[in-house]
Amino acid sequence: MRRVPAKPGGAAAGYVLIVALFVLLVVMTASLLVAASLHHQMWLYRQELQHVQATAMVDGALAKALASLWGNPDYKGTSEPFAEGTITIETREINSSTVEVTVRAAFWGGGRAARARVRIDRRPPAVRDPPRVLVWEPLPFP
Repeated sequence: MRRVPAKPGGAAAGYVLIVALFVLLVVMTASLLVAASLHHQMWLYRQELQHVQATAMVDGALAKALASLWGNPDYKGTSEPFAEGTITIETREINSSTVEVTVRAAFWGGGRAARARVRIDRRPPAVRDPPRVLVWEPLPFP
């Protein structure tokens, strides 16, 4: 039996192919991990954006309620669309000088809510002091 000589670089070519496939696998895995990390970061940024926007909407709604109570101590509240959501303000009189204000800001399927006890002044508008927040507390959003 006669042996056929091997082609030059034949075994080395197979080895190079295996190494190239391994390197490709490592690069693909690394790029997948980077993509997953970026996706997670974007999700965290979106959550933070929603939290900040909801907080700003609740604070703005409370400021609107305080301004309305300063102009009209018998203000009862309102519900109106705002941007991509809704702001709801409700007032409930506790006694003649204290009002409980509940504000809700709802958007994107979520939102925030808060309640404040506010001292109001019922004197004539020319000498009336602005409302003063006595207690503020966040509420669970329904």
